[in-house]
Amino acid sequence: MSLHIRSLLTFLCIAAALVCYAAVTYFPAFPKSIVGWLSLIVIGVPSLFLFEWMGAKALSFNFFKRISSAARVAIAIPGCLLVLVLVVWLANIVSTLIVR
Repeated sequence: MSLHIRSLLTFLCIAAALVCYAAVTYFPAFPKSIVGWLSLIVIGVPSLFLFEWMGAKALSFNFFKRISSAARVAIAIPGCLLVLVLVVWLANIVSTLIVR
């Protein structure tokens, strides 16, 4: 098998895995049309990467390393809840776009 075919198959498998993961993530809003599937691929998959990035940024601030444990908890819990609310809100928007 040539390198190009192997690379193409690898890319297709990764893309299919990402689309399946997005479909499972937004499960109640399962696409029922071509536009829905395109929305899942174009909007749903990149939004998953955005959610992962937001979570990583929210949990990796260097500011938290310099303050006490109690202050970390007092600041981190509302901060993580805010990020979670934002992710749920964006996921609902994506789910609405997928079903259309």
